[in-house]
Amino acid sequence: MLGDGNQTKPYLYVADLIDAILLAFDRSIAALAVYHAAGIGLTSVREIAEIVVAAAGRPDTRIRYAGGDRGWPGDVPKLGYDISRLQALGWQPHRHSTDAVRFSAERILANGF
Repeated sequence: MLGDGNQTKPYLYVADLIDAILLAFDRSIAALAVYHAAGIGLTSVREIAEIVVAAAGRPDTRIRYAGGDRGWPGDVPKLGYDISRLQALGWQPHRHSTDAVRFSAERILANGF
């Protein structure tokens, strides 16, 4: 795994993203507007790896980290988005960032990928 596993970002389940796009389209009064959509909370790379290992039913899998606070040059250790403009229109994601990752991993593995 690139980095030390502590890099964090907010992840969003695709259905929540579609809801955000449709709501912004329907409710925005501006001809052109920028909105950020993101899940609530942050999920670390370490958590993602642990979720995938658990969902795959491979508890003996060892996760190795390359070290450093970044995954690759230009990466950032922590990233967040201001979703308040979408929230002001009435949007709220249905899943926490980590729940979105867990649900996605389970769905992908359940479908044979």
